[in-house]
Amino acid sequence: MSAVLIRSSRLPKNNTFHTKNSDTMQLGELYFKKGSLVEPHMHLLRKRTVFRTTETLIIKKGNCDIFLYDKKTKIKKFNLKSGDIILLNNIAHSIEFKSNTHIVEIKQGPYSIKGDKIKFREISNEK
Repeated sequence: MSAVLIRSSRLPKNNTFHTKNSDTMQLGELYFKKGSLVEPHMHLLRKRTVFRTTETLIIKKGNCDIFLYDKKTKIKKFNLKSGDIILLNNIAHSIEFKSNTHIVEIKQGPYSIKGDKIKFREISNEK
């Protein structure tokens, strides 16, 4: 279980991958100097086995809180603003919108509305 948060203000000067090669979704930040070229290429057809859906959310505009859960207990909260990116890799989550918010969601497909998600009630860890 993990979440990778990249703030809009982060601008690395070298290529940085925040995920392991074995993760089902890769998230990296790439830096190219003016005049650099990524040569024309395509990725090879390769069978992969994916057991859970991994999501990447890009906050285009707005403000929201994302809550992360260990099983059904809330363990972390992030406030996301315009330009922030978060990768949710095999971790339960919920989102509360603080303003009208536009999000781009990227996840593996094909997606099954009935077979890919289960909703649960949060268990409070407050005493």
